[in-house]
Amino acid sequence: MSPTIHSFRSGTLRLLFLYLSLFHFATAFGAVLTPATRNALSSRHDLGKRVKQPFPSFPDTYEGRVQKGQYLKELLPLSPTQAQEFNCGVTVASPFQNSNEMIRWGWSPTPNPYPYMMSSHRPACKDALDEAFKDPNYPVDPTLNMVWHVLHDRPFKLANGQLGQPTLGKYSNVVNPEDGAFIFDSNFSPSWAKKEIGRGDVPDLDTVSDIAHFQWKIGCPAKGSDIVVEALRRGGHPKIPTWNERITFSMDTEEGFAILGSVHGASTAWMLIQHKEELGTKNIKEVVIWASYASLDLTGNSTLKPDQAHLNLRFTIVDA
Repeated sequence: MSPTIHSFRSGTLRLLFLYLSLFHFATAFGAVLTPATRNALSSRHDLGKRVKQPFPSFPDTYEGRVQKGQYLKELLPLSPTQAQEFNCGVTVASPFQNSNEMIRWGWSPTPNPYPYMMSSHRPACKDALDEAFKDPNYPVDPTLNMVWHVLHDRPFKLANGQLGQPTLGKYSNVVNPEDGAFIFDSNFSPSWAKKEIGRGDVPDLDTVSDIAHFQWKIGCPAKGSDIVVEALRRGGHPKIPTWNERITFSMDTEEGFAILGSVHGASTAWMLIQHKEELGTKNIKEVVIWASYASLDLTGNSTLKPDQAHLNLRFTIVDA
């Protein structure tokens, strides 16, 4: 088994996925040979909402997140053919399966291996995941990490043939094929960048699940935290504990479904669901929750707010 971790800190969200199956590469940048265990850490800003295929919509409430989590959980163990049948005959596969699509849609990928000589492209998570990396069941050697910084900074051709301009959106994530680790670290979608900066055109290739898949393939938010806090409260937990007292929700519980149905939990699931042909058929067994530096009281007696804590989620992903 392997875990996946989401971290929320001062309005940011990170996620670390540890999988039971590891992707083995013929060379450092070669093709995937066989699926196995891995990790990943995730991002922010509506990253799970913009899949290209028609999928059912769910209410933007805690109960709606539970329903969405149940739907995603049912999709995960299905074969590509079964998943298409389950989705009313519509494929769940991403339309983007070739990493060359990044160049086509105006993205510039830049690798920065440890010890990160390019200071502008270092992991944003810093030392927040050190305890998780030392887990004897799922160890990760950070000296084997490589940051893949993918910036939307080049003009590109829109689907209608017109020239599109870059948004300066970025996906900066950490790849560690040797230990099966993928960390969704610092992510700002083109849709978010266009809204905040007010420039450029959103490319068809704009979701974190697709970019993350390519980063892994080549290399080997505040609302989300509200859902997690509500799941903890409903599960009878008065605080977000530190690593030694971490909380685990099975992925067949209401709390597990709610977290899986949150923006960042859904991004994790979509990465697995939309790339079944290459990643293999995976399932999510459980989610582990903890705060990196200090526990956070949820009863109203803490001076810290939930979105100011460094909250982590670790999903355990297994072969279906």
